[in-house]
Amino acid sequence: MSLSKTCIRFFVILAVLFFSVLNSTPHVDAFSQKESYLALGDSLAAGQTPYGHIGSGYADYVAAKLKAAGYLKSFTKKYAIPGYTTDRVLRDIEDNNKGIKQSIAQSTLITLDVGADDIINSVHIDAKNGQIAYDFKQTAMTFLTIGTNVRRVIQDIQQVNPTARIYLLGYYNPFPGLPESVQNEIRPLLDGLNGALKEAAQQSGATYISTANALSQNTKKYLPNPYDIHPSTAGYQEIAAAIWNHMQTDLMQQSTQQPSTSPSSPFSLAISNFLLMVHSFIQMLLSLVGLR
Repeated sequence: MSLSKTCIRFFVILAVLFFSVLNSTPHVDAFSQKESYLALGDSLAAGQTPYGHIGSGYADYVAAKLKAAGYLKSFTKKYAIPGYTTDRVLRDIEDNNKGIKQSIAQSTLITLDVGADDIINSVHIDAKNGQIAYDFKQTAMTFLTIGTNVRRVIQDIQQVNPTARIYLLGYYNPFPGLPESVQNEIRPLLDGLNGALKEAAQQSGATYISTANALSQNTKKYLPNPYDIHPSTAGYQEIAAAIWNHMQTDLMQQSTQQPSTSPSSPFSLAISNFLLMVHSFIQMLLSLVGLR
């Protein structure tokens, strides 16, 4: 047998061995990571409609996007309660109310929106008459309380589950239809609330997501009840889209880390075995042609 024929046969056999190994190696899907999504917070997380019912909110639509993308393992919003303040969310976690810590421990993605009810409890807003009244000092203290409580909530979540991704939502203008004179009073309140939330997120390592612009493009469509702060179905979908933009980016970055290339993964073990086979084959071939 000539050396050229031997080389040809060598490459043919090498190709057969290579594809045999690849076909026998378990397929590693970059998007095989399944996510458990937990929504915490107030009536927005619960999905309250502009007319007082609980329906599909942004959390439901985020879960639907996760499912459509092939990511979703589980989803719950059972701990999201209308009227919840930052203190109530904090107490639920610290008291492990209804086994919330177990759900946190099992979750990989957590959204949190809370703080609006803290403000509502300290501000008098009469949407029908277009009036607003609040004590500046008391409201300033409320902002401080919101920031402190939200930091503690995030830190408590991180203690239970250090690897969970936490997304903290900001708030939108709940009464865009009120007169401009009232808007001048609402804007500082909204800025103060979102400022406290954003700072809490930055200090705690959570991702802050602004929703202010999500509903501002078509307020009549997204906030159809001028006397109620809750969005329509279309409004919740816009908020879900804002969340998904952040979440999808994080998930795609996570998938590119390719943990399958670690020395202990099935793929790397198969490659190692393949290289050993190639080495042995080369040694045998060299013996046959008398070059060894």
